[in-house]
Amino acid sequence: LEVGGTYLPAQQVHATGRTESLGSLQLMAAHARVCQVLIAVPELGPCLRAEVGQLRAQGENLANSATRTSPWFLGALGARLSFELWRGVFWESELAAGMPLQRIRIAVHDLPDDEEVHRTRAVVGRFETGLFLSF
Repeated sequence: LEVGGTYLPAQQVHATGRTESLGSLQLMAAHARVCQVLIAVPELGPCLRAEVGQLRAQGENLANSATRTSPWFLGALGARLSFELWRGVFWESELAAGMPLQRIRIAVHDLPDDEEVHRTRAVVGRFETGLFLSF
């Protein structure tokens, strides 16, 4: 069992035909992951991942700018490749795809027809790589 966190920095949101940013989106989540090792050296195998967190939308350059948050829940399947560099220090890479439990829609009420500027995709991909410590 592995636990960790995901932080996706704020990304600017733009509407069709407008150059200025209408706001930003940011995701912070905690995750738990369970992997089965099929090949020992290097470690390779499938993983099951669950995320819980918060998607934050912050408006700007609008008459009625506001900040809203929505809960984020994701279940994902993936594969992990891991090399032990030193005792307890690993270089790992994981590629996963998952489905959010809800598709979040963000629209701007100051624009004609409450224009949608973001909708969570039905399938979300993850690629993570880096140094990991094992205790």
